[in-house]
Amino acid sequence: MRWDLRTGVASAVNPALVSTLDLNSRGTVLGDRAVDHGDRLVALSGAIPDVQDPFGWAIADNDLVVGSINGSRARPARWINC
Repeated sequence: MRWDLRTGVASAVNPALVSTLDLNSRGTVLGDRAVDHGDRLVALSGAIPDVQDPFGWAIADNDLVVGSINGSRARPARWINC
């Protein structure tokens, strides 16, 4: 559930977002593999071609996502404009 403390309005997070890891001040919700903007869901894997196992850790107020690509070894990653 996303709850806007300024207005008191609550809205459901996209049900395709399996887990919730972080939330920024604009109400954008980060899941482990996708970003929920309220009106659309953006997969992190679509941000980097041929990525098999992306994992988001945190989202900034400007929607920059940091995380890792977990393949044969974990590598740091970032996604912009997700």
